[in-house]
Amino acid sequence: RRALPNQDAMIFLFTREYGKVVAIARGIKKLTSRRNPHLETGNYVDVLLSTRGEYSHIQETSLISGFSQLKSTQRLQDVVFAYLFCLDRLLPQEQAEPDLFERTLKFLTQVHKNPDNAHSILTKIAR
Repeated sequence: RRALPNQDAMIFLFTREYGKVVAIARGIKKLTSRRNPHLETGNYVDVLLSTRGEYSHIQETSLISGFSQLKSTQRLQDVVFAYLFCLDRLLPQEQAEPDLFERTLKFLTQVHKNPDNAHSILTKIAR
């Protein structure tokens, strides 16, 4: 997520169909925004996008899983952020990576279910 002027933000999404997608979320920083909690780092969401100009725009969101256990300690957050940071830096925009998407979802699910083994799960997934 990157802050933009006004109440908007640029959101980086990792999707099954399109890979890494950069989208604009209008009004996301307003206290009354219903989409803001859904678009936290590490959430699994269903997103409706529309394309206008250079960027996609987020129209609607619905939360599939917040992986709340991943946000319970700083150590778990660091592991998840490190993984997602690598994905963001390595992946080109809008190039489908269905296998990598499934591995990422598997990683988040396994760490959510077994947070004490986060580092070993990350090592296994990376292979």
